[in-house]
Amino acid sequence: MDIVRRLRLLRNALWSGTGPLTRQLLDALATATVVIVVASIGARTFDTTLARTEIAEALTLSKDPMMTASLYYAQYGRWPEATAPSPEKPLGSFVDRVTVEPDGTIRFWFLADAHPLIGGRYGTAAPIVSGDGATLRWQLVDDPKTADGSIDTHLVPYAWRLEQKEP
Repeated sequence: MDIVRRLRLLRNALWSGTGPLTRQLLDALATATVVIVVASIGARTFDTTLARTEIAEALTLSKDPMMTASLYYAQYGRWPEATAPSPEKPLGSFVDRVTVEPDGTIRFWFLADAHPLIGGRYGTAAPIVSGDGATLRWQLVDDPKTADGSIDTHLVPYAWRLEQKEP
């Protein structure tokens, strides 16, 4: 006996001997349950979408330091000295600063009042150089020094995740 037939038998057993008011109540209860489940899934998705939007701002603001570091590496064969913009004012609506570390990693720091999933935390973009040194790309990674302050990489776009295979 297939599942649809079993569900129909169950529905008929529940509805037998009940009046139209009870049937309407059961229908309303089933509809409310479906609405609550869909709304909870949608709210969680919307919440992570907001955090991802703020991460997208950080990645956009990191493009210039990434390009500068890439050009420096291509010209001199090493990474530039550690740099940090003046922290007098935030770079963006959610990004406090973007720094270039001596090993070439780019770190972007979020303001404390950013989304709760990322507020006060930072992201680390590591340069990945091919074996022959001909290609360079950036991937967002978990910071090897400390996992306490880094953002969760599942929030970043897929193209920035370290799990992506080499092109």
